[in-house]
Amino acid sequence: MEWHAIVSIKRGPAVKSRLASALSPDARVALAEAMAAHVLATLRRAARIASVSVFSASPWPDGSVGWEADHGEGLNRGLQRIRDAAPNTNQVFLHADLPLLTPDDVDAFCAGTEEHGGLGLAPDRYGKGTNGVALVAFAPFTFDFGTDSLQRHVEAASGTPFLIHSPGLSHDLDTVEELRMLPDTWTGLGGARTHFASGKNGAARG
Repeated sequence: MEWHAIVSIKRGPAVKSRLASALSPDARVALAEAMAAHVLATLRRAARIASVSVFSASPWPDGSVGWEADHGEGLNRGLQRIRDAAPNTNQVFLHADLPLLTPDDVDAFCAGTEEHGGLGLAPDRYGKGTNGVALVAFAPFTFDFGTDSLQRHVEAASGTPFLIHSPGLSHDLDTVEELRMLPDTWTGLGGARTHFASGKNGAARG
């Protein structure tokens, strides 16, 4: 099966505000852009992904992926609009803050969804949030992202969803604690690593 990937991206100076105690505004923007670029590049390398688009207020700068415009209706309504417009396609929806995502994660997510009923969910590391949704053609689904969304998504499913557990899909990055969990080998932090390690804005790495 061919799959079409949609990545939700927030951009601008207010991005990743929960990291404000550890990173400057410029460093947060750089981190968010690096994570998004990593997710997009990873999807393009995944064997099962035929196309990649961003759901955002503006196109991705280098034009390497498609664009689904965010009209300001909110994440859930926006993604529902995209799904409802192409119900006959296999789609995988991911957040952009997955710095450890690999092509194997993506392919396993799609394959598992194909084999187990047509709905796949990628829980966060705490088993409370949802970092990804995979839907085969015509699979019914209502997006309900937000606090503790995983339980709502599972309860609303028409059958038992496929749940994938992998570091690449479970490790999203919103908090200083999660920033500390990034391996030193992850190069996307770039200059932000220097700010973080030096304790900029009062949050030294320990």
